[in-house]
Amino acid sequence: MKKQMLFVYSLAVVTVGLLVCILVKLYSFDHRINRIGIMLTEQSFLNAPKEAREVAVGEGEGFAMGDTNAPVKVILFLDYECNYCKLFFANTFPEIEKQLIRTGKLRFVFRHFPIEMHPNAYLAAKMAEQARQQGKFYEMNDRLMKTDLLIYENLVLLAQELHIDTAAWLDNPASIERIQADKSAGERIRLRGTPAFIINGKMYTGMRNFEEFKELTDLNK
Repeated sequence: MKKQMLFVYSLAVVTVGLLVCILVKLYSFDHRINRIGIMLTEQSFLNAPKEAREVAVGEGEGFAMGDTNAPVKVILFLDYECNYCKLFFANTFPEIEKQLIRTGKLRFVFRHFPIEMHPNAYLAAKMAEQARQQGKFYEMNDRLMKTDLLIYENLVLLAQELHIDTAAWLDNPASIERIQADKSAGERIRLRGTPAFIINGKMYTGMRNFEEFKELTDLNK
């Protein structure tokens, strides 16, 4: 009887172990497929044709830099989990700020376009808006673009570094309204990926280095 019980117990342990292994492998496989899908989508967007398309979209009420009377106005639609947005802010934007924005040649407007396949992009946009309402969008945008894992805990840490009040930031109606307005504006012009630049009414998509970006602004003066 004891041998039978021991056999049944051992069989149950082995069965449970096998089930756990199967579930782990299925989760790992699903995660890899999801990542591959994201990578393929982003790569497809990066390689998409970059011809200009005329669109009608306003500045909205988000954060903006530069002279309101600058000859060139750029509206950027961004996603905080977009790798190409992060590359743009790491490699291209510093020169844009230095050579074009600070010299009065260009006005630069930030608008949100969190993509559904990026699970933390909307959350990060909420934190960016919380910071904007307290006069610290520029600083928060910089930190968000430099942070790889934009989970709740890390976002709160970033806010603490900047001394931002995070009371009710997840449900802040002003932030939600602002993000939704930006998202809707992007959808109306059939935007499907980020970064997307509206330069004096013409939309250009895909990653740009500074030389390419300056050439586009020169063409659209």
